[in-house]
Amino acid sequence: MAWNPDTYNKFKSERFAPFYDLLELVRVKPGLHAIDMGCGTGELTRKLADKLPNSNVFGIDSSPEMLNMSNAFRRPKLSFEHRSIEAQLQIGQTWDIIFSNASCRRKTTTFPTGY
Repeated sequence: MAWNPDTYNKFKSERFAPFYDLLELVRVKPGLHAIDMGCGTGELTRKLADKLPNSNVFGIDSSPEMLNMSNAFRRPKLSFEHRSIEAQLQIGQTWDIIFSNASCRRKTTTFPTGY
């Protein structure tokens, strides 16, 4: 199913509320390596990056339609890539923060031991 960024953006306030609730749980410190799994348009990933001083933040999403909008939110130390959560887990990278506002609740992905 293709995601429609226009439809997605119609419900910003509904999506932003749980994002901010989750963001409040993050222990902020400089120099973290964070990934946003299912970053959508990248707008909320930018807000995550802005809260993490001098940190590298990486957003992934399986929808090219959504990621097309992420260019507006790029900045140094914030990047985006077209990739599924399942493909990302196969890479075996480690992160200080694995952030997912909504995508993991829709997935049946099992995180490997150590995550």
